[in-house]
Amino acid sequence: AAFADSLPALLVCIAFLGGTYAAVQPGGTRAIMRWFPPAKRGIATGFRQAAVPFGTMIAAALLPFMAVRYGWHAAAWLCAGVSIVGAALFWGLYREGGDLAAKTERPLSLGKLVRIVGQDRSFWPVLRLGIAMSAFQFTLTAHAIGFMADGLGLGLFAASSMFAATQLAGIPGRILLPWLSDRFRPGLRGQSFGLVSVIAAGAATILALLPTGTPPLVILPVLVILGIFGIGWFPLYLLQIAESAPKGSIASTIAFASTICLAVMAIGPYIFGLLVDSFGYGAAWSVLILPVVVTALPLAISLRPSRTQISSS
Repeated sequence: AAFADSLPALLVCIAFLGGTYAAVQPGGTRAIMRWFPPAKRGIATGFRQAAVPFGTMIAAALLPFMAVRYGWHAAAWLCAGVSIVGAALFWGLYREGGDLAAKTERPLSLGKLVRIVGQDRSFWPVLRLGIAMSAFQFTLTAHAIGFMADGLGLGLFAASSMFAATQLAGIPGRILLPWLSDRFRPGLRGQSFGLVSVIAAGAATILALLPTGTPPLVILPVLVILGIFGIGWFPLYLLQIAESAPKGSIASTIAFASTICLAVMAIGPYIFGLLVDSFGYGAAWSVLILPVVVTALPLAISLRPSRTQISSS
C-alpha cells in the first residue's frame, strides 16, 4: 500500500506476502495442539479452518468495493490493518499450554523428522490422501464454474451463483466434520478422513455424469454435498498430520506436508484444463477422482486406530 506503484513492485510485495503467509498454517496448527486437549482439537481446528472461506467471502465482497470507491491502495491498507489487529489480539491472548516437553524439545532436522513420522504407519496413507484431496479441491474450485457453464449448459452467471453454494456449504462442513469425528469416532480420525474423501469423490462423480440441461434444482444438492465433504475434509487431515508429529516439531511436520500439497494445488488445475482441451471432461474428471478413491479406500476400511491417535486420546 505504501511502496508499490508499479506492477513489478506489486508482484514483489505479493511474493513477500505469500512467503510470510506460509507460516500461518504450521504455526496456527501448532498453537491449537498446544492450547487445546485432544478431545477438543477437532472442533477448534474446524472453527479456525472455517474462518478461511468465511474471511475470503467477506474480502471478495468488501475489497473490490473499496478499490473502486477509494482506490486499490485503500483496499491494501484495509488488509494490512486487519492483519495487524488480528496479530495483536493473538499475541495478547494466546498462552502456551502446559506441555513442558513440547516447549523444551528441540526441533528435528528434516531428514530425521521424515524418518520419525514415517514410523507411524498411518502417516504416509494420510499424506497421500491429503495430496490427492488438495488437487481435488483446488482443481474443483478452478474448473467447476466453467464445467457447469459449458458442460451442463447453465451459463456463467447461474454457474457462478451455484458454485457459491458449494463454498458456503464448506464453512459449516469444516466445523461439523471434525466435531462429529471427535464426538462419535474418537481415535478413528484417519478413517473418518477416508470416509469423507470417498463421499466427496462420489459427489464429484455424480456431478461429472450429469447430462447437459440438468435442472439446477438437481445440481444444487450435489454441490452442497460436494461443499460439505470436498471442502470440509481439511481439518481432519491437518489434525491427523499434526498428531503424527514429534512434540517439538509440529510446525515443521505441517510445513513439510503442506509444501507437497501446495505444489499439487498449483499444477492440478493446469493438468485438468489440459486434459479437458485434449480429451474432454470425462478423462479430466476420471484423472481427478481416481487418485482420491484409490488413496481414500484403504483409510476408509481401516478399523484400527493409529499409534498417535491412541496416545493422544
